[in-house]
Amino acid sequence: MPAFESFRAARWIRTVNLILQAVLFLTLCLGLNYIASNHVWRADLTRDRRYSLSPETHGYLERLDQPIEVIVTLTPELDAEAAIPALDDIIGLLNEYVHLTEANETGKISVREIDVYLERALANELQIDRPNLVVFRSGDRRRAVAVSELHRERDDGSRVTEFLGESLFTQALLEVSTLERKKAYFLVGNGERRIDDTTPAFGLSAFAAELALRNLDVETLDLTNGSPVPADAAVVVSVGPNRVANEIQEQLRQYLNRSPSPGSIILMLRQGVRNDDLGLNSLLSDWGITAYDNLVVDADPRNQSPNGDLIVRAVDPDHPVTEPLVDQGVPLVLGPTRSLLAVPGRATGSRVEALPVAATSALAWGETRYREPQPAQFNENEDQRGFPTLRPENALAIAVASERVRPSSGLAFSVPSGRLLVVGTDELATNRRLVSSSGNFAFALNAVTWAVGREVQLNLPARAVERFQISLSRQELNRLRFSLLFGVPGAVALLGLLVYWTRRK
Repeated sequence: MPAFESFRAARWIRTVNLILQAVLFLTLCLGLNYIASNHVWRADLTRDRRYSLSPETHGYLERLDQPIEVIVTLTPELDAEAAIPALDDIIGLLNEYVHLTEANETGKISVREIDVYLERALANELQIDRPNLVVFRSGDRRRAVAVSELHRERDDGSRVTEFLGESLFTQALLEVSTLERKKAYFLVGNGERRIDDTTPAFGLSAFAAELALRNLDVETLDLTNGSPVPADAAVVVSVGPNRVANEIQEQLRQYLNRSPSPGSIILMLRQGVRNDDLGLNSLLSDWGITAYDNLVVDADPRNQSPNGDLIVRAVDPDHPVTEPLVDQGVPLVLGPTRSLLAVPGRATGSRVEALPVAATSALAWGETRYREPQPAQFNENEDQRGFPTLRPENALAIAVASERVRPSSGLAFSVPSGRLLVVGTDELATNRRLVSSSGNFAFALNAVTWAVGREVQLNLPARAVERFQISLSRQELNRLRFSLLFGVPGAVALLGLLVYWTRRK
C-alpha cells in the first residue's frame, strides 16, 4: 500500500510540475508581450539609416495637433521593376510616421490601403478617382502625392537612384495640418482655356482636378463685368488669353499690389497672339518681363520630339517651380512656344527680382516670320537669340518667375510682395500635355504651390536606392547549379556516413 501511495504521489507531482511549467511559460510570454507593447525599443541597423525619419520630421510630428488619415491606392499593375521597391519604401516609410504618433492622442496618423477599382463606393466617398496616389486628409483639407513624384532617376532614365518620400510626405503633412484651404481663380471671358473643358487638346479639367486634390478650391473668375479680384484669391491663373482689355490689366495690377497681402498671378501666354492684341505689355514690364511675338525653334535635335514638340531640359535647379524637374530628371514637352526675357522692372519704390526658370538650348532662336508659309530659318536682323550676358547664357527663356520685394520698415530684411509667373505657351497644362508629360505635371502643380506661398523649404535629404546585381558567366552558372544539385546533398550524405562509421566503432 505505501508503494502504491508513493507511485500515485509521484504521478501527481509530475502532473503539478507540468502544469507549473505551462503556467510559467504562459506568464513569460504574456510578460514579454506586455513589455514589448508598453516599452517599445527599436533600432535601425541599416548602413544609411533608411528606416529612420530625420530630426526635422520628428520635430514636426511632435507638434502635430490633429489626426491625419493617409490613404494609399497603389496597384500591382505598376512596372514590376519599379513598383515593388516603391511599394516597400512607401509602406515602410508611412509605418514610421504611424509609429512616431502612436502616443499622440490629438495628432495620430493612420494609414489604410484601398483598391480604387474593387472598392469603388469607398473611393468615390473619399473623392479618389485614380490609383497610385498617397492622399493625406485632415478635415476638409487634402494633399495628394503621386507615386511618379517619389523617385529620382538617372539622367538617362535607366533606373531609379533616390527615394524622395520623406520630403514629400512631410511637406504634405504640413499642408493639410497647418494651412488653410486657399482659392485658385481661373480667368474667363478673354478667350482663355477653361477648367470645365474635358477635351484632351484644349481643356484644363485635369489641371483643376489635381489642384483640388492638393487642398485648393478652384473657381472661375470673369473680370469683364468690372468686378474686382475677390479678396480670398490666393492665385489668379490665366491660360491662353486672346485679348485683355486695359481695365482688366489694371485690375490685375491692383491685385498684385494689394495691401497687406499682395496677390499672385500665373500667365500662360498663347503663341501666335500679337503683343498689341494681347494687351499685357504694361503689366509684364512692371514685373521685369518682356514677351516676344515669335515661335521658338531649337536646332538641337535632342530638344525636338518626333512629332515636332519642343523639349526643354534647361531648368533652374534651385527654384521651387522647377526643382522637382531636376529631382525627377524629366523635361518639359511643349507645343508652339514664344520666348520671354527677364529685364529690370520699371516700378518705383520697389525691387523686382525676375529670373528665367526654364530655357532652351543655346542653338535655339525666336522665329518672327512664323506666320509665313516657309521653313524656319534664322535671320540675324529679325529673329531673337539668347544674350551671352543673361542667365542662362545664349539661351531663350520660355518661363520667367518674378517677385517684388519691398524693404520692411524697421526690419533688417525684406518681405515678398506679390509673385508673377509667365510661361510662353498655353498648352503646358492642357489635359493631353499634363497626362503625357511628368515634367509638365510637376511644373504646373508646383507653379501654383509657389504662387500661393506653400513651398516649404525642408532640409530632408533623398535616400539612395541601392540595388545589388550578381554577374555570372555560363561556366560559373553551371558550376553553381551542379554544386547545389550534387555538392550540398553529397556533403550531407558524407556526414551521415561518418556518423554511422563512428557509432559502429
